[in-house]
Amino acid sequence: MYIFETRVRYSEVDDKLRLTLPALAKYFQDTCIFDSENKATVNMEYLASRKLAWVLSSWQIVVERLPRLNEAIKVYTVPYEFKGFIGYRNFWMEDEAGNCIVKAASIWTLINYEEMRPCKPDEEILSGYPLGAKLDMEYAPRKIIVEGEGEAGQEHTVYRAQIDSNHHLNNSEYINLAYAYLPEHVKVTQLRVEYKKPAYLGEKLFPVIYTQQGKVQIQLNDAEAAPYAIVEFCYE
Repeated sequence: MYIFETRVRYSEVDDKLRLTLPALAKYFQDTCIFDSENKATVNMEYLASRKLAWVLSSWQIVVERLPRLNEAIKVYTVPYEFKGFIGYRNFWMEDEAGNCIVKAASIWTLINYEEMRPCKPDEEILSGYPLGAKLDMEYAPRKIIVEGEGEAGQEHTVYRAQIDSNHHLNNSEYINLAYAYLPEHVKVTQLRVEYKKPAYLGEKLFPVIYTQQGKVQIQLNDAEAAPYAIVEFCYE
């Protein structure tokens, strides 16, 4: 298990001074990177030397409450299972009193990015990810079923600042793009993301928004209507 302690920054909050959902996803993303970077056997330099990378397949983030500006928080992460080339990792966030305010489950795929194929981790890689207990939460399916009639949103062209070290649109940016279609001043109880394929510099994303009672789904498509990712917000 790895723990990252910090405070909520002004650049991470909304107009109500609460942590935004894209910023929350970045905290979880950064925490697992910090975990790996503190282990010489599985850090990004080591994986890159073997032409390997962990690619995020899905998020499920369950929100009790979002922390506020300057609030002290602890972010935890632990991998809990490997199956073939798939890795499963939990995250959670605690406030200063030790209350768990956010829980998350994530699924990752190890790929050889030179050959663009999944790759089963060997014992050397697995030894860098000691397993912990699976977090007690209600787990949703990885796949998101889009429901209802969709409405087109504003197209977006991927720009350089959105590209990460894997040379494609960073995972949190899909959430950031979908966040624009979330109704204002609702309390989000769950965020799910299913990642289908990476978007690269200069490519266009075409959002399609599906709205139901207490839920909005945003499918981020390519020009042929094939999804890069599907983002779902459930709210009160």
